[in-house]
Amino acid sequence: MHLEHLGQDVIGERLPGIAETARILAGVDITKDPIPVLPTVHYNMGGIPTNYHGEVVQLRDGNPDAVVPGLYAIGEAACVSVHGANRLGSNSLLDLVVFGRAVANRAAETIKSGASHVELPADACDAALANLDKLRNAKGSRATADTGRRVSLMSATSPISAPGPTTVAVPFSPVTRSNDPSCTT
Repeated sequence: MHLEHLGQDVIGERLPGIAETARILAGVDITKDPIPVLPTVHYNMGGIPTNYHGEVVQLRDGNPDAVVPGLYAIGEAACVSVHGANRLGSNSLLDLVVFGRAVANRAAETIKSGASHVELPADACDAALANLDKLRNAKGSRATADTGRRVSLMSATSPISAPGPTTVAVPFSPVTRSNDPSCTT
């Protein structure tokens, strides 16, 4: 997409976010070069693995559907859908209504009124924040734009597999997550 004809002043005043995103993700200066536009995947299924009640599940003692007590996920965050990979905005709203109700009903059944939360240590989030800071401040050898180009190549090749030695094929399961390995990775 050519924007260089707008000039540096207009781009700086009206499109600073686009200029920054293009610089970081595509490695281009839009005042001098076009932004590469490539076909890509609109939506990849995945997300937090849940059962049809919206309860988050995890692999525990060989059981891939072990419930994490008190933890729920619905909508775009969850790996369940009434529409499979057809994820338009109205479909997402339907998912929220259907699974939101399911979660509300399940929570009403399982959460005890007046129950107390488990006390967490004062430093409970320190390790997670340290990990995020490590990633945020990383000075690796690969530029973000290079990674973006590799992701675009994978998306153009196939929405559900990556070329190379770590190819992962994901079988499509339209309603449940139990046969979808992308939900457990």
